[in-house]
Amino acid sequence: MDLESKNSLRQRRAKAIVLDGPLALYRLWSNKDQNRIGPWWFAASLLQQARQEANGDRGTTISWLRDRLAISFDFGACDRLAVMNLGPSSALPAIAAWGLPMPQYTAKSLQTDPDIPLPDYFAKRRLVFQGQKTQYFLPFVPATRVADYW
Repeated sequence: MDLESKNSLRQRRAKAIVLDGPLALYRLWSNKDQNRIGPWWFAASLLQQARQEANGDRGTTISWLRDRLAISFDFGACDRLAVMNLGPSSALPAIAAWGLPMPQYTAKSLQTDPDIPLPDYFAKRRLVFQGQKTQYFLPFVPATRVADYW
């Protein structure tokens, strides 16, 4: 129900799955907000595609991922990347689905963060991140398995 209320994933073809190790999953997070542990993750194949299209540039890779995962600026700078490594005998329940296109700033952006530079807000408030990549929503994240990647 929490997922449905966020209206952020394509419900058609979304499915409950079990992610079996060995497996590495990744998450964009914001150092300022210290939100390294959270429910949204993506696969190594998406990181590899982002790095390839960005010619290995870290900033461009993060921007590419933010666009394809449709992570609103409301959710932080996304200036860091975390990795969660599951061992060979590990398993986690997850919801796997495509992310929907999302606005770069939501309607509540200025209420949430009144320090957003107004020129940036007005320039991006009608722009949309494309989404359309598979994401994993994890109701449980084993924090001891999460480390900084970048």
